[in-house]
Amino acid sequence: MDGITLSRVIEAVVLPPGGLILLGILGLIMARGLTAAVGRGILLVMLILLYLSSIPVTASLLARTLQYYPPQTPADLASAGAGAIVVLAAGQRAYAPEYGGATVSARTLERIRFAARVHRGTGLPILASGGWVLSDGEPEAKHLAKILETDFGIAPIWTETISQTTRENARDSARVLSEHAVDAIVLVTDAGHMPRAARAFRGTGLRVTPAPTAHYDESVGLLSLKNWLPSGEASSAVRFFLREMLGTIWYRYSDGTAS
Repeated sequence: MDGITLSRVIEAVVLPPGGLILLGILGLIMARGLTAAVGRGILLVMLILLYLSSIPVTASLLARTLQYYPPQTPADLASAGAGAIVVLAAGQRAYAPEYGGATVSARTLERIRFAARVHRGTGLPILASGGWVLSDGEPEAKHLAKILETDFGIAPIWTETISQTTRENARDSARVLSEHAVDAIVLVTDAGHMPRAARAFRGTGLRVTPAPTAHYDESVGLLSLKNWLPSGEASSAVRFFLREMLGTIWYRYSDGTAS
């Protein structure tokens, strides 16, 4: 075992969530008495689910169910016939003293970066969508617009500043787009979020060309030890994908179009 692999093993068994799994196993081993049988069974199931929810293998399998829109380059999107790029906000980092206050999350920044890349390759205007209020009282779309203008040199940016869900992103963005006579868009969001987002935007009557970003690696090797070790990154990805799966199911049934 090389040094890098060894360090990953040590991190996996010491840091959360791996350390918590080991602690739970210790509790299971130390349990005593017939009356504790049910409790031990529940604890065992919990440990198994906790482990499965924290490994890259599970995250990769879940990604395959959601990331079915292929990656697109700006050259691919230039011929899409769209009139604007819509980029969706994805949360905040409330404590960002280096920026003088709240700023966007890392996930949002990935979306912004790709939207800027698509803009430079297509010349299309950008609409930033998101109204969830940050700690400084500014809607997320305002922060997206500021970053695109100051850090990427792209202006002006259209904004939609009142939505708080993906469906509202679609509804309120469609209203702004109609003011600019735009009925076809390039939609930028995470690959795992794209199925739900594209469905919501198409439901408003817009023609949507998906431009997914932030893909999770679907090809992790089953024979590689590191892909079976718990990690914070995999745990976060599993939570994200499970949330998107539940959201997609809810959208299908709540809009009456489930087959």
